[in-house]
Amino acid sequence: MPDGRVPGAGPGDVALCSSTMTELTARLAPDRLTADRAAALIDSWELVLRAERKSPRTIKVYGDGLRRYLLWCAEQGAGPMDRISLNQWVAGLLDQGAAAGTAGMRKLAVRRFTGWLIVEGRLPADPFHGMTAPKVDQPVVDPLTDDELRALIRACARPLTEPARTSPSTIAATRRSSGSCSKPASESAKSSHSRPGTST
Repeated sequence: MPDGRVPGAGPGDVALCSSTMTELTARLAPDRLTADRAAALIDSWELVLRAERKSPRTIKVYGDGLRRYLLWCAEQGAGPMDRISLNQWVAGLLDQGAAAGTAGMRKLAVRRFTGWLIVEGRLPADPFHGMTAPKVDQPVVDPLTDDELRALIRACARPLTEPARTSPSTIAATRRSSGSCSKPASESAKSSHSRPGTST
């Protein structure tokens, strides 16, 4: 029809349809999802994570990261589903001294939440598609010095079955402490045989 009405629909039906479309558009538009509205959905998202048998630690880490991000967005008046907002937040974490792994995990929490919003039909597409985690620096290990290498080679070349060398003084001290140095075992046996009335 010229006015775009559905045939057989009355004025009330047209108004209801218009209201429904307006609500649906607001629900699907990323710029309409404010930080407060997103925060109200965290409990529902965490329930899904529990149903998926995510570990309590994972749920806590994800929830903490998302809440921090949404709080920052509310304070800055920034839209949470905006690439610039997420980049600014992550860059701020790194500038404040956060480790790349920590910043990356919090960014991942936001990405996981966004994926759930898409599945639930609250977002038409992923606004953060193609964004990557912060680069994690590999630890630098100092090479061994020449002296350390020679010591390591000597240690590796030593036979594992090589008997330990014990000095005579150490043996004597051990015998004195145990009281076994008074008489050798052979002399003790001879004296026991020589005693009268001693049974063999």
